[in-house]
Amino acid sequence: MKIFEAATSAGARVTVKEIPPAAVAGMNVAGITLPELVQLVTLLWLVILIVDKLWSLIQRWKKGQAEDGPV
Repeated sequence: MKIFEAATSAGARVTVKEIPPAAVAGMNVAGITLPELVQLVTLLWLVILIVDKLWSLIQRWKKGQAEDGPV
């Protein structure tokens, strides 16, 4: 059983190491270069940060209204 676990662990490490180069090569074949990919990921990250900030501001605003009570 130890041999199977060692082989599986080694196979997983090799697979994880090969994912980034394979992804970049696949993106190049699809027509997306690495700089474009970096721009897309950066844009996605900024959108996530903006949505998160807006969500927290809305939640704080709603909580403030609930504490103030009806006008």
